[in-house]
Amino acid sequence: MASQLSSFQTYQDSWASWYRYQLATLLMEDQHQLSSRPLRVLDAAGGNGMITEHLLKQGHSVVLFDISPDMIGDAKARLADAYGDRVKFYVGSLTDDFPRWEADFDLVIMHHIIEYLPDITAVFRKLAAQVKSNGSMSLITINPVSEVLRRIHFDKSPQKALEKLNELSYDARWFGNAQMYTDDELATALQTAGWDIEDRRGMRLFPDYVDDKLNNDEAYRQAMIELELNVAGSTPYRDMGRYRQWACRRK
Repeated sequence: MASQLSSFQTYQDSWASWYRYQLATLLMEDQHQLSSRPLRVLDAAGGNGMITEHLLKQGHSVVLFDISPDMIGDAKARLADAYGDRVKFYVGSLTDDFPRWEADFDLVIMHHIIEYLPDITAVFRKLAAQVKSNGSMSLITINPVSEVLRRIHFDKSPQKALEKLNELSYDARWFGNAQMYTDDELATALQTAGWDIEDRRGMRLFPDYVDDKLNNDEAYRQAMIELELNVAGSTPYRDMGRYRQWACRRK
């Protein structure tokens, strides 16, 4: 998995990753009021801890959980000494039994992971049991609508776009084949597992469709962030983003 970590770190240096993390944290702040009080957070399948690091800087306590020892090792090397008892690290799979956590969580982070799980309803149900009564979850997953738009924009192919109307699998490069979910499928899985959907946003609506040279300019990126935040919760824009960012509340 070391090569997977190396590839992921290369991606994290890209403008696409910059938008991904900037928007995720800014939208989380709005959806979950992260600055209002210290939270106990489970960053589930949190990779090498980029979101964990942001939360720790805000004063929260975080358990980082990921299947990759290399990802966890990279996070531990960066964060363990700096944040001490406020951060814990575990290697494991969301499809297995969870470790015995130290406390119930206020917030669970589920970003960019359900695409690789065989039974999302079962995992959502397990996570609902990990949070406090009225606890919340931040969910980010790829939007299948964006695959249709991308086939027109990048491939200039109506035929490929047409195929993507009903094709819910895609190649996630270094993480392998992945499964997308429609809004209805996702909502049904969440409701069945004990979660209410409180807020729906779209993210990375526009940057993917402009020239790389523009996205490499910091001032341009900041202006794009302002635009994204202004339309992320409004239809039809939220339904066109590369990713969906939903705030869920345990029933």
